[in-house]
Amino acid sequence: MEEHKVVELRTPLAMEMLPLVTGFAETAAKAFGLDDARSLRLGLAVEEIFVFISAQAGKSENMRLIARSGGYYVEIVCLVSPQALPTKVMNKTAATDIEDEDFLAEMGILLAARMVDRFKLVLEQDKEMGLYFLVEKQYPEMTAQLAMPPKGNYSIDAGGREELKQFAQQVISSYGVAAPDFFRFPGKVVDMVDSGEYEAVLALDGKGNVGGGMLWKWNGKLVEAYGPYVFQEGLATLLVEKVLEKLARSSAVSMVVRQPTKEIPVDYFEELGLPQSIPTEEIVSHYTVLYRQLEEDTGMVVFVHSSLKGFVEKCYERLVLPRSIISVEQAGEKLVPHSVFAVSVDRNQKQAVLSALVVGADAQAVLREYVSSLRQQGVSTMFFELDIGKELEALLAADLRAAGFAPSFVLPWGGQGDVVVFQYAGGE
Repeated sequence: MEEHKVVELRTPLAMEMLPLVTGFAETAAKAFGLDDARSLRLGLAVEEIFVFISAQAGKSENMRLIARSGGYYVEIVCLVSPQALPTKVMNKTAATDIEDEDFLAEMGILLAARMVDRFKLVLEQDKEMGLYFLVEKQYPEMTAQLAMPPKGNYSIDAGGREELKQFAQQVISSYGVAAPDFFRFPGKVVDMVDSGEYEAVLALDGKGNVGGGMLWKWNGKLVEAYGPYVFQEGLATLLVEKVLEKLARSSAVSMVVRQPTKEIPVDYFEELGLPQSIPTEEIVSHYTVLYRQLEEDTGMVVFVHSSLKGFVEKCYERLVLPRSIISVEQAGEKLVPHSVFAVSVDRNQKQAVLSALVVGADAQAVLREYVSSLRQQGVSTMFFELDIGKELEALLAADLRAAGFAPSFVLPWGGQGDVVVFQYAGGE
């Protein structure tokens, strides 16, 4: 496993410090393995955000920059006080009027977010605002189709680098667009596992052949798994059992497979959501998400809006999960004016996942803007992940319904608490 490298810079928010900040970002990115072009992108993103925030910050304001190598990516975090960052600018969409003077003044932060592969805004525990800019390394795409491995005596093991690369190529050869996009880049899969953020098990015959495999990543107490991908019969159950054996010795509470393959042994899992046989207006579609409880769930407190309570209670009853439900309602209390949402788009599958960064009074309007913008971009499937472990975020349930979303399933331990996954059902 590669040890994560971290370097840090603390600087006043003053324009004379700009060369130092830009140089820090680019030099760290190159030292951590990004090529010149991607290092420049990361440096320009940090430059844009520093210029933008410096123009509005008070004389005593500072920025702390943390550069981190994640193996297959480099991430730079810019930490500032909340007063230095007007969050409303994060929700401008492509349809914004470019003649709007306010929009032109706010373009710096938008350009910064669009220069990187992933961006998120986080209110840290110490009340700082963290702007996270992540750029992934460039990897060659392997397009050669591999022949199916021969029948043989396969056993389950972690495998080596070359076997991981062979596995990734075989996944694309056998599953095509049904597989996650990262499998198209075998070197990236190796670095993902080497980073420690992902783990893998492979079916090996000891003769250089890979008969299948599974990959999984950690998200707090929840593990998200991919697969099992199998290229010979009779290996799917062995792979699932090996993953469960490894997780039994870990701190994981639960495991989810969002895109299970047809070979997965379903008897090892429960299906999330409500069966279509249960009459409810709240199921918008029925697609399979599988779940496995790994240790006793001792319960938690969740915050649920009244419009969502019936659905959530049915899901908990079906999964036999102990939860203390606190009802939340907007009672005229003050919210910050502007909401901020994060969005992750899979262009290959024409799918987007939204989540809340900051809950504000304009949430419903901003959600409608996102839906409109994503539909114009050809995105046909939209999800929203609502963390009901956060009492303020739970208020979004009514806004989500008004914007055309309906609850699909509850993902235990998916965030700070459980996550209710909504799917866009249409309408305005």
